[in-house]
Amino acid sequence: MARTGIAARAPAALSTRAERISALALPSLADTLFILCLAGVTLGLQGRALGSDGDIGWHLRQGLLTLSGQLPRYDTLSSTASGQPLVDMEWLGEAAYALVWRAAGLNGVVALAGLLIAITGAGLLLALRARGTPILLALPLALLAVALTSIHWVARPHLFSLPLLLWWSEWLWRYWRDGRRWRLWCFPPVLALWANLHGYFLDGLLLLGSAVVVAWIFRRDRGRAEPLPLTLALGASALAMLATPWGLALPQHYLTFFAVPDVIANTQEWQSPDFHTLAARIFLLLLFLLVAAWIFASRAAPTRPPRDTAPASLAADMPAAPRLAGPEPLAWVVAGVFTALALMAVRSVPLWAVVVTPIIGEALTAWIRTLATDARPEAGPGWITRLAAATLARSARLDSTERQIGRGAWSALVVVLLGLMLAGGGRLPGTRAVVLRAAFSSRDFPVAAVAQLQRAGLPPGRGFNTAEWGGYLEYALPTYRDFVDTRTDFYSPALLRDYLTMVDAAPGWRRLFTRYQIHWALLPQALPLTQLLASTPGWTCHALDDQGVASLCVQTSPGPPSSQ
Repeated sequence: MARTGIAARAPAALSTRAERISALALPSLADTLFILCLAGVTLGLQGRALGSDGDIGWHLRQGLLTLSGQLPRYDTLSSTASGQPLVDMEWLGEAAYALVWRAAGLNGVVALAGLLIAITGAGLLLALRARGTPILLALPLALLAVALTSIHWVARPHLFSLPLLLWWSEWLWRYWRDGRRWRLWCFPPVLALWANLHGYFLDGLLLLGSAVVVAWIFRRDRGRAEPLPLTLALGASALAMLATPWGLALPQHYLTFFAVPDVIANTQEWQSPDFHTLAARIFLLLLFLLVAAWIFASRAAPTRPPRDTAPASLAADMPAAPRLAGPEPLAWVVAGVFTALALMAVRSVPLWAVVVTPIIGEALTAWIRTLATDARPEAGPGWITRLAAATLARSARLDSTERQIGRGAWSALVVVLLGLMLAGGGRLPGTRAVVLRAAFSSRDFPVAAVAQLQRAGLPPGRGFNTAEWGGYLEYALPTYRDFVDTRTDFYSPALLRDYLTMVDAAPGWRRLFTRYQIHWALLPQALPLTQLLASTPGWTCHALDDQGVASLCVQTSPGPPSSQ
């Protein structure tokens, strides 16, 4: 009887040159995910990828200073902290954004953000496939993980950390399972680069440190990893953290930031996830799937029927695979640590997706493979067994096809197309249609008001602004020294408390306006402080646009002393 399994139905290898060239015309699933992410950010989000907090504004200003040869070691952007020592921990990432801004403006900034997100999305799918996750399972898991990273879909240096953390995690797992020491040599130089791009390199050190702890404690379940080389790699990586322009000042800066709970408490990304949002529910779904797979693994009988007890028609369609076993110690330690971080701060949810999703893929794959071989001779295969076996068989055939089509060709082509589009000012090559026109939102930022101030000039004296507008004003009004921006790790806790008192019009706000010698303020029209200033003797306010976004309040005469 002819065999009807995978081997018989797998596509034949492409033998002729014409067939191989034709195969390149088909995008792989990784190509498709890459293109969807890149197009979704650059063409779908456009200006919304610049965010609503103005961060990219001050990042660009700092990056431009770096490109001009003036590495910012002292603050030059604000009026309240001007000249104070500055630890610009993202200087290299800022320089990269400033470089593309010089070449293509805000379109280039959004395109770089889209490229980093696309690399992360395609990398997640490839990581799942490399861990043996079937395509029919790997693709939805990768899509869900990409959806979780959308929390960070804002053009800022933190996007460099997503592909770097993905590489870091998967490289660590490769060493854990093959024990090749040369892999450990890669961690210190990558950490040195990472430490100059963004502060999420601390999560990489945490991940490597978790592996060190597991290797020393669970000596029988550590794969082929050796504790001592891992420990040395961790130490070398920690020393590589000092390979920045700031040296020891960088870790001291982080210690100072985490030692001020008031700053963290007033920073949105450090708050716990809101489980009424879609992203938080996706996080809970993936976490539930992981826990369910591990519970099934722990309850599975150690003496399950071997594969040959399944019907021949099903066994022929199933790829050989290891039996279901309990989770590796490193898997549950890493998942536990990053789950705790994600539950404490929403900033860690995308990092959780990058690190834990491949672990989920392995756990679910083992579960499905066990279900596919869970046939009992007396009862025959149930519908769950048949469904699991059919899923694995179809995935194996798709995987065989996937290996024969173009891998990376379409991604490279789209990147070239994007480059031509940027060079043409956002126009689609060969046409006059402008499809990419990234700009700051005129509803979130005082775009029209800034245009008026550029024409009329700034009022004399120190100005006041909201932190969310600070970065945009630093970008759009280079001559303006703002009161504060969103650099909560830079300003002193006392200044931030005073700012919150003023912007919330809390008791004492007028006294603080006098103390800081505020002569004018550019504020949202709907802000209660704007209404109070309009009714305060010695102040006058008027709208600077027709959209109800910004008002300019100017002190016309010194008011009477106030104890408020």
